Amino acid sequence: MARQAIVSALTVIGALLLAPSALAGTGPCPDQAPNENPFVDWDDAGNYFLAPGGDFDSGPSWALEGGAQLAPGLGPDGWGSSLAIPPSGSATSPPICVAPGYTHGRMFGQATEKPGRDRARVTVDVLYGARESSERLRLQEDWDATRSFDFAERAFELDPETQTGEIRLRLTADGPGTAVLDGVYIDPKMRH
Repeated sequence: MARQAIVSALTVIGALLLAPSALAGTGPCPDQAPNENPFVDWDDAGNYFLAPGGDFDSGPSWALEGGAQLAPGLGPDGWGSSLAIPPSGSATSPPICVAPGYTHGRMFGQATEKPGRDRARVTVDVLYGARESSERLRLQEDWDATRSFDFAERAFELDPETQTGEIRLRLTADGPGTAVLDGVYIDPKMRH
């Protein structure tokens, strides 16, 4: 019985030694462990982490251009700040740590000022150093989750030793209305 316990313990230790990321528990970007399920009501049970400053209430600030501004009290929950981007305005995130398996992001948004069919659209540019990928999302008149936007993971410029890299997100309002955004989340699928 004691011999079986020792063999079992050695097996577990050996498995942990072969998989060092299992010891870390949170993978290669430890400050951004996925611990939220903000899109469950939209049939998306993914575990997400909030992009740095992605709640527009705290944390690192985004670079705002073309009239983009923080708008207090416009969030989906009625408190805190959201990001309001007028047509042709943009906001660029601080660096976001990524690793293999980080596949996409998602956020909440709303179109304002142009009711009916003339709703706002937002272009999400994923910036990988000198390269980028773009996706255009349509926003609804009321607060809603956007569809997910892909990261084109093969474009990541990863450090060969740590297998981590950085991306930035640039959000640009394509008009005709103002895009109001909140809760920018990242989904590292590798951890589900």
